[in-house]
Amino acid sequence: MNQLGIVFSDHLDVWLTNNLLVLLKATKCLIPDSVPLTGWVNGDLYTPGGETITILCIPDSTCAYFDLQLFDPSGDEKLEHKFLTRCQCTKYTVISIHTTKEKVLFKRLMQHNLNEGNQSSKPDWT
Repeated sequence: MNQLGIVFSDHLDVWLTNNLLVLLKATKCLIPDSVPLTGWVNGDLYTPGGETITILCIPDSTCAYFDLQLFDPSGDEKLEHKFLTRCQCTKYTVISIHTTKEKVLFKRLMQHNLNEGNQSSKPDWT
């Protein structure tokens, strides 16, 4: 099961699906009744851009402003998302709101803060 409690019924081998698409296309004339694989973009057919993606460390000034504790390599081994936490240089992982419980809480806090404050002013996103 994934984090949402849904059973994952596929695989994570992108190369396998890409190869399958190539084989299906090559044998289409031999097996005209074959079922096409839809909803997948074969990334192998594109030229690599030469770009790399990385997770940036949150600057010390931002950590200080928001009172975020810094990463401690000797900290809790059971920490979830430890790789991301190490890359961000923070004690706890900084991730977006994604669970239903977090979304409900965020909506409630936003409504409360907007209703309590000046209606003509914009939210203080910081």
